[in-house]
Amino acid sequence: MKNFLWFLVLIFSLFLIFGFGCKAQQVPEVVVEEPVVTEQLPEKPEEVKEAEAVQEPDPIPQHLQELMDEAEGLYQDGLYSEANQKYRSVVLAIEASDVPAAQEYLERMQARYEETREIVDKARIHHGNAMKLQYEKRFEEAIGELEMALDIYPKYQPAIDALDSLKSLAGLQ
Repeated sequence: MKNFLWFLVLIFSLFLIFGFGCKAQQVPEVVVEEPVVTEQLPEKPEEVKEAEAVQEPDPIPQHLQELMDEAEGLYQDGLYSEANQKYRSVVLAIEASDVPAAQEYLERMQARYEETREIVDKARIHHGNAMKLQYEKRFEEAIGELEMALDIYPKYQPAIDALDSLKSLAGLQ
């Protein structure tokens, strides 16, 4: 009796494992063809065709364009600290804008913002190093640091003033 039960369990297991001996049938794929339209739409007037071909992108709002122009002008003048602040304003204004045309400029404005921030930060570091060296009465090294700051950011006023002061103090003028 035990052998018979084991035999039934074995047969049942085999049926489960091999899917009751049935093979899956493949269902043929049904392809639905699109109907062919033979009638043609009427021709559009030439004016409409030309207007569609030369579509101007949406204009950038004037306030955004003015901010971008002002930031670029400051950058071109070498006023990186002021340009950095203006670029930040432009980035925030573009992010708040829902004008698709303005979004095209976002990446460029963010890159300029990062670039000006890096320039200003490096100049500040050299200026700070110079002030520490001046305090330690290491005037030549301080002058070198200030000159490096001005190489990076020629119009960095704190470095210009400190260099003039340091040269006067050291009697090097």
